[in-house]
Amino acid sequence: MFVDIRLNCLPGTGVLAARLNRVRVVRDAETELASDRYPVLAKFDLGPGR
Repeated sequence: MFVDIRLNCLPGTGVLAARLNRVRVVRDAETELASDRYPVLAKFDLGPGR
């Protein structure tokens, strides 16, 4: 079993960070066993005009 804090990072620029809508760490039965890190899921607004 791994330690409880196993986060990945999401590198990016300030421009990309400004378009970030939502971010979450995926923690479930699969991610508990799949890796020594938890995946990070991010949603960005990449539409035109921003």
